[in-house]
Amino acid sequence: MTSFPSVPSLEELKEKCFKQNIDLSLRERYKGSYAIYYALYVTHSFSIRIVRFLYNKSITPNQITTLSILLSFVSAYSFSLGTNISCLVGAFLLELFYIFDSVDGQLARAKGLSSHSGKYLDIFCNFLVPPVVLFGVGIGVLKTGYTSFAFYSLWLGCYAVLILQVIELLQSYLINIHLSDNQETGKSKFVQQKKYSSLSLSRKVYSMLYRSCTMPVIMNIATVTAISNMFFKNNIFEFTIAYFAIVGTVVWLSKLVYISKGNASPKNNG
Repeated sequence: MTSFPSVPSLEELKEKCFKQNIDLSLRERYKGSYAIYYALYVTHSFSIRIVRFLYNKSITPNQITTLSILLSFVSAYSFSLGTNISCLVGAFLLELFYIFDSVDGQLARAKGLSSHSGKYLDIFCNFLVPPVVLFGVGIGVLKTGYTSFAFYSLWLGCYAVLILQVIELLQSYLINIHLSDNQETGKSKFVQQKKYSSLSLSRKVYSMLYRSCTMPVIMNIATVTAISNMFFKNNIFEFTIAYFAIVGTVVWLSKLVYISKGNASPKNNG
């Protein structure tokens, strides 16, 4: 008869699974990040309990990642139906996706099953989901009433969010290289964080707009819109995709101009 190891307590799992408890330097990088605060106080409160439940189960982190991808696709399909109820279902599934997107990495750390293939699958998931969900939202808007404005907003919004995922990925890569170089030279790791408080108002506004076009803010905007949609006669998701089309395009073009001027050093504030 197969014997399973005892299940750790929630506190033990938090110490083992949460990145900021493994690498204390991350706590400095995470300061001021809405995504991190949302993860710590909302997402992780659910995900760590799921990890504890799955600890002795024969379920792998890659299977959890696959499940989260399926949840995101079903969410996009629900949004594409365009009804108030289907959009609520889509928002709920998107919230579930985000929880399970945390579960896979935490489960991998809890079981000691981290792998390059798992990291690749997780990156692919994070890269794919935002534009796919926004595409589903746009199709739902077009079903309830086709307009040229909604049509072009759909494609511009999806493209903008996709480009921003690429920027986010490259930015994370540059930050990791930057930290590695600083460790080798003995320089301070987080000078860019100290500079944040002295940023100009325009830079702070840009940073806020940038983050509004990334997860989990995209998810939260979709959820709030799905709930609010119950109280309006017309589908207000049209304004949601218009927001991402306009703001997302302005943000990634601004980022491109900023980088082209030689300001390619990694920053953690967008």
